[in-house]
Amino acid sequence: MPAVYRTRVRPTGDADQPVGRRRYHRQTAVNDADLTDPAVVADYELAFADRDAQVERLKTVLAGHLPVVEGGWLLDVACGSGLASEAAAMLGYTVTGVDESPAMLALATQRLPGGDLRLAATDAVETATTNHYHAVISVGNGLVRLPHDRMAVALLGMRERLRPDGTMFVMMRDFTERPKSAVWRHDGVATVRARFVDGAGRSLHYVLEIEDATGARSHQLTLHPVRPIELAMAVEATGVRVARTQTIGGWTAISGSAR
Repeated sequence: MPAVYRTRVRPTGDADQPVGRRRYHRQTAVNDADLTDPAVVADYELAFADRDAQVERLKTVLAGHLPVVEGGWLLDVACGSGLASEAAAMLGYTVTGVDESPAMLALATQRLPGGDLRLAATDAVETATTNHYHAVISVGNGLVRLPHDRMAVALLGMRERLRPDGTMFVMMRDFTERPKSAVWRHDGVATVRARFVDGAGRSLHYVLEIEDATGARSHQLTLHPVRPIELAMAVEATGVRVARTQTIGGWTAISGSAR
């Protein structure tokens, strides 16, 4: 198993500096988390103190963007542990989930027994499926982990998997508004903290710190933030006409139809 690196990051600047304007230490080189490692993936799942509530919230958001298609086919790109896939299945969709991490897919299988879950890179979904779907979605950090040129390739790949009357839906956090470091969970199971540190160029390091009965550890992911308007333009560049843009607690949700 690759080494797990622990990172300590503290904000700098005057105490009376306005919230949201703090400066951060730039982090020294640290390897990104190995999301093929089941132990690392399990740590990321610890961030969800109430997974069922997360799924319910996603179901509500998806219902506001996706068409009602009885038994419709839906492709979830970078499905991770299956949060959005589970929400879509609750809406009546027949879901195919694609992710580049076998460990993530193993977790998704626990929540979606018998689900159609396939291994493929986020920007190469055509290696997993050549079917065409009523809806193609991506929710979370899968797209924002890609450099912008690869994100454009991934979005085009999503568009190519749509039926002529299909809907594309993308939901990601707006990391261009630097999130404040925060405790995401603190209970009898674990304490989970998230820290965000400026990287090279426009990149951002997302550092997850966990403390539980087994000890303390941390993992890092490098993100490539995209402004909501840039994301909408990138979606439209694939040939999808954006019909709705929604902001939900720092997250951007965009949906549109093939044209």
